[in-house]
Amino acid sequence: MAIIPDKIINLQVKKHNSLARIKQNLIATSQDVYGDMADDLAERIYMEYEINMNAVTETFNQFIYNMDCQDKP
Repeated sequence: MAIIPDKIINLQVKKHNSLARIKQNLIATSQDVYGDMADDLAERIYMEYEINMNAVTETFNQFIYNMDCQDKP
């Protein structure tokens, strides 16, 4: 059984907001992650997200609706 979406909403936010949120979540879930290590790990997680979103965008381009949320918290 497969799931075929008919709509995908992509919330577009600023990169530095995403990185800050990822870093905050990393620090909250692991006491071993802090400082430069948290910055590097957050950057790698964000890069992986971008790679995956590019693949999703290519595959489901006709179903994706982009919503600009850059000025919203």
